[in-house]
Amino acid sequence: MPSRAFSFYLCLHVAFVTSQLLPPFPRILGGAPKCRPTAPATLGPYYIAGAPPSKETICKGANENHQRLIVTGRILDATDCRTPLASIIEVWHADMNGAYSHFQYNDSYDCRATIETRSDGQYFLKTKFPGRYRINEKVVNSYRPAHVHFKITPLNPKYGVLITQLYFENDMFLYPHDSCDATVCTSNDTALIVSLTNFRDVKTFEGKWDVYIKPGGNGFIDSGKGGH
Repeated sequence: MPSRAFSFYLCLHVAFVTSQLLPPFPRILGGAPKCRPTAPATLGPYYIAGAPPSKETICKGANENHQRLIVTGRILDATDCRTPLASIIEVWHADMNGAYSHFQYNDSYDCRATIETRSDGQYFLKTKFPGRYRINEKVVNSYRPAHVHFKITPLNPKYGVLITQLYFENDMFLYPHDSCDATVCTSNDTALIVSLTNFRDVKTFEGKWDVYIKPGGNGFIDSGKGGH
């Protein structure tokens, strides 16, 4: 008759072998998707329609002296977290000095572009790192965190249009220090905050950000409520 110790180790061995043969536990149970619809944010006052298509750096004059930002990701159905949504993405942001083209300087489409995803929902954004700016020049700490605006239009119209903003981890002006209210600019939502790494060099910051959109759309924040 086998000893208790032998029986114990035999059970451990069987459990280990079984764990290697069976699919992951959530798949056995048909686990729920582990994503949620990406939160909307205000369009802000600096949007211009008709930005030109771009597959390269969307800010002019970017060179080795500037901090650069590369963001990649996919647009996906929030129902199952994996069905790709081919989309048209409009992006815009402040330049390194915190100024928006057309409004604070004359070049209408600098740091603005229209990006077409691949059929699998993959997009690629390469630009200068956006600068912070103050909403109220008379208030010293009325800064907005560095951010990029996204207007995402899936080719399938049943998903509507998502307007949102992307933020960056460890920015000292994220909520609760963002001068734009969280109900409008949503910098309190961790799903809108991406972690960046210096993979290529110390001045190139890279991150991955997937966007999830549900049928019927993710909602809309009225620009009339303010925000930047």
